[in-house]
Order: sequence, then C-alpha cells, then structure tokens
Amino acid sequence: MTVTEELMARRRERVLEAAISLLEHSPYEAITIRALAETSGLSAPTLYNHFASKDEILAEAVTLRFRRIFGEPDAAGRSRGLDRVFRLMEGVSTSMAQHRLYSKNLRKVFRGAKATRLLSEEMTLEFEDALTAALEEMKAAGQLAAEFDARVLAERLTAYANMNFLDWTIGRLGADAIRRANIYGCSLMLHGAVDAVTAETLRARAL
Repeated sequence: MTVTEELMARRRERVLEAAISLLEHSPYEAITIRALAETSGLSAPTLYNHFASKDEILAEAVTLRFRRIFGEPDAAGRSRGLDRVFRLMEGVSTSMAQHRLYSKNLRKVFRGAKATRLLSEEMTLEFEDALTAALEEMKAAGQLAAEFDARVLAERLTAYANMNFLDWTIGRLGADAIRRANIYGCSLMLHGAVDAVTAETLRARAL
C-alpha cells in the first residue's frame, strides 16, 4: 500500500467511525454530510472524494458495525458450535437492545437508496453464513443430526431474529425481550434436530 492509499484508507475509516457514532447518538435527520464532516474532522469535499453520498457512508458504516458483531466470537476464539450459535443470536439482539436509537436509524438506512436495501440482504447473508458455519461445527461434533441442512436451519434462525428485531424497533418487544425471544426461538427450532445432551442444554437456555 502506497502512502497515498494508506492516507485514503485512514480517512475512510475516520468517516465510518464518525457515522457509527452519529447513528448511535443522533436522530437520522440530524446525520448530514456536514455533521459527518465535523465529527470526522474532515471537510465535506474530502468526504465526497471517498464516498458518493451520505447513503453510501451510512451503508458502509452499518456493514462495518455488523461485521464486528458477527466476527467478535470467532476473533476471541471462545465459542464453537452451539455456543457460537448462542453468541451470534445474543450478540446482535443485545447490541440492538442497548442502542435503540441506532436501531431506529438502521431501519431508515435500509429504507433509503437501493444500494442500502441490497446491503441489508448482504448482511443477512453474512449472518446466515456465520450461523451455518456454527451449525456445521455442531454436526462435526455430533450435536446436530446429519440429515438436517445447516443452511436451511440458519435461514430460519435469521428470519426469526429479523422478525424479532422489527418487532422491537416498533415497541412490541422490550429491551431485554429481544434477547430472550431470540434464544427461546433458537432453542425451539434446534431442539428436535440435536442429540439428547444438547437438547437438555437448549431446554435450560430457553427457560
């Protein structure tokens, strides 16, 4: 990487970190190019040298934040198999519950330009990939029966988590309820597909 490329990468990172901060602490309508420039310490023209629009900045910021959530368990090296499934389901829901304003802003980002709607699909697929890998680990460990398709299970778990997220953002679920709902639903979906020991673990987590 050249000096110029390194400088550009650092500036992009500053803008994305500023966008994450504003998404967590400011109403969506207040997140303007000017606000992004001021928070990142860069000029508005500099932002446009790196991004085509505000929508593009927010879309990339959301992607970065979600990837941090998805990657945290693996990076820490603490979870595999069923533990990894629980960490993924809890990690996203806990993050959403802790940052209600961010979650409301997130929905507005996804309702924006076509690119951000496609980004929503991309992140859903990334979450499914992470869950699929964890379920495949369960298969390898003998926890998940071989006849069950890990990808199909991951798709159902992702759809359920998305439904709970939407219910939470409009107030149908409380701050802690989204986490409990995800774990309860996850335990129910997997219960009939796992061995006796794992089934007991699922039952205990669901209670």
